[in-house]
Amino acid sequence: MPFLLSTHGAVFSTRPRGASLRSEAIASRDANEELRISFAGVQSISYSFADEFLGPLMSAPGTVVLEDVAAPLHRIILGALERRGIHTSEEELFRSSLPA
Repeated sequence: MPFLLSTHGAVFSTRPRGASLRSEAIASRDANEELRISFAGVQSISYSFADEFLGPLMSAPGTVVLEDVAAPLHRIILGALERRGIHTSEEELFRSSLPA
């Protein structure tokens, strides 16, 4: 079952919020299970939130799958990951995305 960001709101910002929700997402999965994060219903995220929420997850061992990511969020997520030296393609990262 994916971690549903929308249960925590529709607009996300700040590093502390990113760190807090990252901890919740990690705690929500079973051991050795891929972490699926659903962005369905998420309207906006800041670079600082994306960096703190996704950066450590994408840097750590294990599989993280981003689902239902609206096209306007792609640029922010990719930018935050690239600043951490995590290079991935849009096609690979956003396998199941929502249109703009």
